[in-house]
Amino acid sequence: VNIKRKDEIGTLASGFNSMAVRVEEMVTALRRFIGDAAHELNTPLTALHTNLELVAAEDISPRALELITRAQNQLKRLELLTKSLLHLSRLESGSLRENLRPVNLTSFTHETAASFASQAEQAGVALSLQLPDSAITLEADETQLQSALGNLLDNAIKFTPEGGTVSVQLARADQWAEIRVRDTGIGITNEDIPLLFERFYRGHNVS
Repeated sequence: VNIKRKDEIGTLASGFNSMAVRVEEMVTALRRFIGDAAHELNTPLTALHTNLELVAAEDISPRALELITRAQNQLKRLELLTKSLLHLSRLESGSLRENLRPVNLTSFTHETAASFASQAEQAGVALSLQLPDSAITLEADETQLQSALGNLLDNAIKFTPEGGTVSVQLARADQWAEIRVRDTGIGITNEDIPLLFERFYRGHNVS
């Protein structure tokens, strides 16, 4: 607050300004800590991943192999969380700039969906794709688009039971382009819908 009064209101404004500065410093320090912690975790997680793979390759009992497989699955979750924390820290600090360039959304959608074909086949889920006859091109950050569409497809396949369907559709909508991902899975509860964009929120249907 830019105020030059010397009375009680000026004193109050000065107090708010000092408080705002301290809050900003705390937020900056917290963002730096999250980024540093996520970065430092990469090294031990990589080492642990390698060690588990080496042990799994040894001649061990089926029970031991089962336990190692469980540990590897939990390690993958930790690696994903660490990656998400680092990405979030870069976004909020402004160090991750948008790399806008022309993207052929038609071929992009096709290639991204194709990369999940094997995962869908292993899960017994049919993956269908609907694309427009002509190419749709727009200015976008392809890396961010890849992350968004990849997350949607991964979740759709993961939470669709065997025999279900996941469909991807790209279409024009006036001056916009829309990519829609639909599935015949368990869906999202009404209770979870308002919280979908909360950081790291996990729905009630997630085990």
